[in-house]
Amino acid sequence: MSPGEVITTLDDTSVMKLDFDVPETFLALLEPGLSVGALSAAFPNRRFEGRVQTVDSRVDPVSRTVTVRAGLENADGLLKPGMFMTVRLKREAAPALVVPESAIVPERGKVFVFVVEDGVVERREVATGRREPGRVELLAGAVAGERVIVEGTQKVREGSSVTEAGAGSVRPAAGAAPEKRS
Repeated sequence: MSPGEVITTLDDTSVMKLDFDVPETFLALLEPGLSVGALSAAFPNRRFEGRVQTVDSRVDPVSRTVTVRAGLENADGLLKPGMFMTVRLKREAAPALVVPESAIVPERGKVFVFVVEDGVVERREVATGRREPGRVELLAGAVAGERVIVEGTQKVREGSSVTEAGAGSVRPAAGAAPEKRS
């Protein structure tokens, strides 16, 4: 043994530091204290919970991301330094107007939905927001409670008279009230 040689390493793994990158487009949503859920391939049925501790002060000029550090509780010692994890940030649910993806009609760089009012079809340009599989958020152009055509949009024309054929063909946009999304 020689002077300065490492004999052992001590790690406090009761709280693990998890660093991950987030696209700069989400910078306004990031703040210390935000809830984090993380999954590891080593423990596929276990979700590790924590909170954002810091958000880096600089955006990487190449990747256009900001580094976020979270602390994950690890009281049972399952997590080890250097593990890869899949991270999901959680924020407060916010009201959103959501329609089925099948209701969206793209045309020449614009996006439309067909709304039924008093049995007559009206084509409306809409602004879309976030997407999830099968669902699209509408930011403008429709309001909660309006009846939106979700099937057969390729056959319907503005000004046509329609009747509701059955459940699922025409339904209120996001139900009677705005849907909560996280």
